[in-house]
Amino acid sequence: SSDLFALGMMTAMKKVQAAHPAVAFPSFVDDVDACSTTAARDAGAAVDGVVATLRREMGAIGVTFNDPKTHVYTRSGVDIESGVTQVKEGITTMGVPVGDVAFQQAKARKRLANSFEQLELLPELDFGDAMRLLRFAVSKRATFLAGSLAAEVFQPVAVEWDAAVHSCLTRMFKGVPPHPRCFLSGQGGLDIHKIADELPLLRCLASSRAVECIRAYLPALAHLTTPASPPTHPVHIEIQAAWEALPAAVTDSDGVLHPLAPPPPPPPRAEIGRAHV
Repeated sequence: SSDLFALGMMTAMKKVQAAHPAVAFPSFVDDVDACSTTAARDAGAAVDGVVATLRREMGAIGVTFNDPKTHVYTRSGVDIESGVTQVKEGITTMGVPVGDVAFQQAKARKRLANSFEQLELLPELDFGDAMRLLRFAVSKRATFLAGSLAAEVFQPVAVEWDAAVHSCLTRMFKGVPPHPRCFLSGQGGLDIHKIADELPLLRCLASSRAVECIRAYLPALAHLTTPASPPTHPVHIEIQAAWEALPAAVTDSDGVLHPLAPPPPPPPRAEIGRAHV
Protein backbone atom coordinates (compact mmCIF):
# COMPACT_ATOMS: atom_id res chain seq x y z
CA SER A 1 0.00 0.00 0.00
CA SER A 2 1.01 3.66 -0.26
CA ASP A 3 1.44 3.92 3.52
CA LEU A 4 3.78 0.92 3.69
CA PHE A 5 5.77 2.32 0.76
CA ALA A 6 6.17 5.62 2.61
CA LEU A 7 7.28 3.91 5.81
CA GLY A 8 9.74 1.74 3.90
CA MET A 9 11.18 4.75 2.09
CA MET A 10 11.76 6.86 5.21
CA THR A 11 15.39 5.96 5.89
CA ALA A 12 16.32 6.20 2.21
CA MET A 13 14.63 9.59 1.93
CA LYS A 14 16.49 10.84 5.00
CA LYS A 15 19.73 10.09 3.13
CA VAL A 16 18.45 11.79 -0.01
CA GLN A 17 17.49 14.87 2.04
CA ALA A 18 20.93 14.92 3.68
CA ALA A 19 22.61 14.86 0.27
CA HIS A 20 20.41 17.69 -1.04
CA PRO A 21 19.58 19.97 1.92
CA ALA A 22 18.26 22.79 -0.29
CA VAL A 23 15.63 20.54 -1.91
CA ALA A 24 12.23 19.93 -0.32
CA PHE A 25 10.68 16.46 -0.50
CA PRO A 26 7.11 17.24 0.64
CA SER A 27 5.73 13.81 -0.29
CA PHE A 28 6.91 10.26 -0.87
CA VAL A 29 3.61 8.42 -0.43
CA ASP A 30 3.36 6.19 -3.53
CA ASP A 31 5.39 8.73 -5.55
CA VAL A 32 8.33 10.97 -4.65
CA ASP A 33 7.99 14.73 -5.11
CA ALA A 34 10.85 17.22 -5.01
CA CYS A 35 10.64 21.01 -4.98
CA SER A 36 13.58 23.37 -5.21
CA THR A 37 14.56 26.96 -5.87
CA THR A 38 17.66 26.85 -8.05
CA ALA A 39 19.19 29.45 -10.32
CA ALA A 40 18.42 28.63 -13.96
CA ARG A 41 22.08 28.12 -14.84
CA ASP A 42 22.40 25.41 -12.14
CA ALA A 43 18.97 23.77 -12.50
CA GLY A 44 20.06 20.99 -14.90
CA ALA A 45 22.90 19.85 -12.66
CA ALA A 46 20.60 20.02 -9.61
CA VAL A 47 18.01 17.78 -11.28
CA ASP A 48 20.65 15.27 -12.38
CA GLY A 49 22.12 15.19 -8.87
CA VAL A 50 18.78 14.51 -7.19
CA VAL A 51 17.89 11.81 -9.74
CA ALA A 52 21.25 10.09 -9.25
CA THR A 53 20.85 10.09 -5.45
CA LEU A 54 17.29 8.79 -5.65
CA ARG A 55 18.38 5.97 -7.98
CA ARG A 56 21.18 4.97 -5.61
CA GLU A 57 19.22 5.09 -2.36
CA MET A 58 16.08 3.49 -3.81
CA GLY A 59 18.17 0.75 -5.37
CA ALA A 60 19.80 0.06 -2.01
CA ILE A 61 16.41 -0.94 -0.55
CA GLY A 62 15.22 -2.82 -3.63
CA VAL A 63 12.95 -0.13 -5.11
CA THR A 64 13.16 0.46 -8.87
CA PHE A 65 13.41 4.02 -10.14
CA ASN A 66 10.69 4.53 -12.78
CA ASP A 67 12.31 6.62 -15.53
CA PRO A 68 9.26 6.82 -17.89
CA LYS A 69 7.11 8.31 -15.09
CA THR A 70 9.76 10.79 -13.92
CA HIS A 71 8.94 14.35 -14.98
CA VAL A 72 10.67 17.67 -14.40
CA TYR A 73 8.87 21.01 -14.65
CA THR A 74 10.52 24.45 -14.56
CA ARG A 75 9.49 27.90 -15.72
CA SER A 76 12.22 27.77 -18.38
CA GLY A 77 13.85 24.78 -20.02
CA VAL A 78 17.03 23.27 -18.57
CA ASP A 79 19.65 20.85 -19.90
CA ILE A 80 19.19 17.43 -18.27
CA GLU A 81 21.54 14.50 -18.78
CA SER A 82 19.87 11.95 -16.48
CA GLY A 83 17.36 10.77 -19.09
CA VAL A 84 14.19 11.93 -17.32
CA THR A 85 11.39 13.72 -19.18
CA GLN A 86 11.10 17.50 -19.15
CA VAL A 87 7.54 18.85 -19.45
CA LYS A 88 6.53 22.39 -20.46
CA GLU A 89 2.83 22.76 -19.59
CA GLY A 90 2.84 21.52 -16.00
CA ILE A 91 3.14 18.61 -13.62
CA THR A 92 0.96 16.81 -11.08
CA THR A 93 2.51 16.76 -7.63
CA MET A 94 0.89 15.45 -4.43
CA GLY A 95 -2.26 14.86 -6.47
CA VAL A 96 -2.47 18.53 -7.46
CA PRO A 97 -1.79 19.84 -11.00
CA VAL A 98 0.80 22.63 -11.09
CA GLY A 99 1.47 24.68 -14.21
CA ASP A 100 -0.37 26.94 -16.61
CA VAL A 101 -4.13 27.44 -16.23
CA ALA A 102 -5.09 25.37 -19.28
CA PHE A 103 -3.04 22.42 -17.98
CA GLN A 104 -4.60 22.58 -14.53
CA GLN A 105 -8.16 22.77 -15.89
CA ALA A 106 -7.53 19.91 -18.33
CA LYS A 107 -6.18 17.74 -15.51
CA ALA A 108 -9.15 18.60 -13.29
CA ARG A 109 -11.63 17.65 -16.01
CA LYS A 110 -9.73 14.42 -16.68
CA ARG A 111 -9.78 13.47 -13.01
CA LEU A 112 -13.50 14.18 -12.82
CA ALA A 113 -14.39 12.38 -16.07
CA ASN A 114 -15.46 9.18 -14.30
CA SER A 115 -17.38 11.16 -11.72
CA PHE A 116 -19.33 13.01 -14.43
CA GLU A 117 -20.25 9.62 -15.91
CA GLN A 118 -21.32 8.36 -12.49
CA LEU A 119 -23.64 11.36 -12.06
CA GLU A 120 -25.42 10.22 -15.22
CA LEU A 121 -25.82 6.68 -13.86
CA LEU A 122 -26.79 7.35 -10.22
CA PRO A 123 -30.51 8.03 -10.92
CA GLU A 124 -30.78 4.49 -12.32
CA LEU A 125 -29.88 2.99 -8.92
CA ASP A 126 -31.95 2.51 -5.77
CA PHE A 127 -32.51 5.98 -4.29
CA GLY A 128 -30.80 5.25 -0.96
CA ASP A 129 -27.77 3.65 -2.61
CA ALA A 130 -27.51 6.49 -5.12
CA MET A 131 -27.68 9.16 -2.41
CA ARG A 132 -24.99 7.46 -0.30
CA LEU A 133 -22.69 7.14 -3.30
CA LEU A 134 -23.26 10.78 -4.24
CA ARG A 135 -22.66 12.12 -0.73
CA PHE A 136 -19.72 9.98 0.39
CA ALA A 137 -17.92 9.01 -2.81
CA VAL A 138 -18.74 10.81 -6.06
CA SER A 139 -18.88 14.37 -4.69
CA LYS A 140 -15.74 13.97 -2.56
CA ARG A 141 -13.40 13.89 -5.56
CA ALA A 142 -14.71 17.24 -6.80
CA THR A 143 -14.41 18.68 -3.30
CA PHE A 144 -10.79 17.49 -3.11
CA LEU A 145 -9.91 19.14 -6.41
CA ALA A 146 -11.70 22.33 -5.41
CA GLY A 147 -9.57 22.56 -2.28
CA SER A 148 -6.39 21.81 -4.22
CA LEU A 149 -6.58 24.40 -6.98
CA ALA A 150 -6.80 28.17 -7.01
CA ALA A 151 -10.42 29.34 -7.10
CA GLU A 152 -10.02 31.21 -10.38
CA VAL A 153 -8.53 28.07 -11.98
CA PHE A 154 -11.25 25.66 -10.83
CA GLN A 155 -14.20 28.04 -11.23
CA PRO A 156 -15.19 27.01 -14.82
CA VAL A 157 -14.93 23.32 -13.90
CA ALA A 158 -16.94 23.93 -10.72
CA VAL A 159 -19.79 25.52 -12.69
CA GLU A 160 -19.94 22.45 -14.97
CA TRP A 161 -19.85 20.14 -11.95
CA ASP A 162 -22.60 21.94 -10.05
CA ALA A 163 -24.87 21.83 -13.11
CA ALA A 164 -24.28 18.07 -13.46
CA VAL A 165 -25.02 17.49 -9.74
CA HIS A 166 -28.21 19.57 -9.99
CA SER A 167 -29.34 17.53 -13.00
CA CYS A 168 -28.53 14.27 -11.21
CA LEU A 169 -30.53 15.23 -8.12
CA THR A 170 -33.48 16.42 -10.23
CA ARG A 171 -33.61 13.03 -11.92
CA MET A 172 -33.27 11.24 -8.57
CA PHE A 173 -36.24 13.30 -7.26
CA LYS A 174 -38.32 12.34 -10.34
CA GLY A 175 -38.21 15.75 -11.99
CA VAL A 176 -38.38 17.92 -8.85
CA PRO A 177 -35.40 20.34 -8.51
CA PRO A 178 -33.31 19.73 -5.37
CA HIS A 179 -34.22 21.71 -2.25
CA PRO A 180 -31.51 24.14 -1.00
CA ARG A 181 -31.23 21.99 2.16
CA CYS A 182 -29.44 19.38 0.03
CA PHE A 183 -26.45 21.71 -0.07
CA LEU A 184 -26.27 22.49 3.66
CA SER A 185 -23.76 21.00 6.08
CA GLY A 186 -25.57 20.09 9.31
CA GLN A 187 -29.06 21.45 9.99
CA GLY A 188 -30.49 18.32 8.40
CA GLY A 189 -28.68 19.00 5.13
CA LEU A 190 -27.03 16.44 2.87
CA ASP A 191 -23.62 18.17 2.73
CA ILE A 192 -23.42 18.12 -1.07
CA HIS A 193 -21.32 21.17 -1.93
CA LYS A 194 -22.31 23.78 -4.48
CA ILE A 195 -18.66 24.10 -5.27
CA ALA A 196 -18.75 27.21 -7.46
CA ASP A 197 -20.24 29.15 -4.51
CA GLU A 198 -17.93 27.65 -1.89
CA LEU A 199 -14.51 27.65 -3.56
CA PRO A 200 -12.97 30.19 -1.14
CA LEU A 201 -13.93 27.95 1.81
CA LEU A 202 -12.91 24.49 0.61
CA ARG A 203 -9.62 23.12 1.86
CA CYS A 204 -7.91 19.71 1.66
CA LEU A 205 -4.80 17.99 2.95
CA ALA A 206 -3.06 18.08 -0.42
CA SER A 207 -3.32 21.85 -0.73
CA SER A 208 -2.19 22.32 2.87
CA ARG A 209 0.95 20.26 2.25
CA ALA A 210 1.64 22.15 -0.97
CA VAL A 211 1.22 25.44 0.93
CA GLU A 212 3.63 24.22 3.62
CA CYS A 213 6.23 23.52 0.97
CA ILE A 214 5.73 26.87 -0.74
CA ARG A 215 5.94 28.81 2.52
CA ALA A 216 9.11 27.00 3.60
CA TYR A 217 11.02 26.90 0.32
CA LEU A 218 9.46 29.45 -2.02
CA PRO A 219 8.75 32.47 0.21
CA ALA A 220 8.37 34.75 -2.78
CA LEU A 221 5.08 32.94 -3.51
CA ALA A 222 3.86 32.79 0.09
CA HIS A 223 1.47 35.70 -0.40
CA LEU A 224 -0.50 33.57 -2.89
CA THR A 225 -1.32 30.92 -0.29
CA THR A 226 -3.55 30.51 2.73
CA PRO A 227 -2.24 29.30 6.11
CA ALA A 228 -1.35 25.60 6.15
CA SER A 229 -3.00 23.18 8.55
CA PRO A 230 -1.41 20.09 10.16
CA PRO A 231 -2.36 16.58 8.99
CA THR A 232 -5.59 15.31 10.48
CA HIS A 233 -6.00 11.78 9.11
CA PRO A 234 -4.83 9.12 11.63
CA VAL A 235 -2.60 7.43 9.06
CA HIS A 236 -0.96 10.71 8.06
CA ILE A 237 -0.39 11.58 11.72
CA GLU A 238 1.19 8.15 12.30
CA ILE A 239 3.51 8.55 9.31
CA GLN A 240 4.50 12.05 10.40
CA ALA A 241 5.26 10.79 13.92
CA ALA A 242 7.34 7.92 12.58
CA TRP A 243 9.30 10.32 10.39
CA GLU A 244 10.03 12.65 13.29
CA ALA A 245 11.09 9.69 15.45
CA LEU A 246 13.90 8.72 13.06
CA PRO A 247 17.47 9.63 14.09
CA ALA A 248 18.51 13.21 13.47
CA ALA A 249 21.53 11.93 11.51
CA VAL A 250 22.27 9.20 9.00
CA THR A 251 25.32 7.02 8.43
CA ASP A 252 26.65 6.62 4.88
CA SER A 253 28.23 3.48 3.39
CA ASP A 254 31.61 4.44 4.86
CA GLY A 255 30.20 4.75 8.37
CA VAL A 256 30.42 8.55 8.41
CA LEU A 257 27.64 10.24 10.42
CA HIS A 258 25.89 13.13 8.67
CA PRO A 259 23.59 15.37 10.73
CA LEU A 260 20.32 16.34 9.05
CA ALA A 261 20.34 20.10 9.29
CA PRO A 262 17.33 22.11 8.08
CA PRO A 263 17.75 23.43 4.54
CA PRO A 264 19.08 26.97 4.12
CA PRO A 265 16.78 29.71 2.84
CA PRO A 266 16.62 29.89 -0.95
CA PRO A 267 18.62 32.57 -2.80
CA PRO A 268 16.80 35.65 -4.10
CA ARG A 269 15.58 35.80 -7.70
CA ALA A 270 15.68 32.02 -7.89
CA GLU A 271 14.31 29.76 -10.59
CA ILE A 272 11.36 27.57 -9.55
CA GLY A 273 11.73 23.88 -10.35
CA ARG A 274 9.62 20.85 -9.50
CA ALA A 275 10.29 17.18 -10.09
CA HIS A 276 7.82 14.29 -9.86
CA VAL A 277 9.22 10.78 -9.66
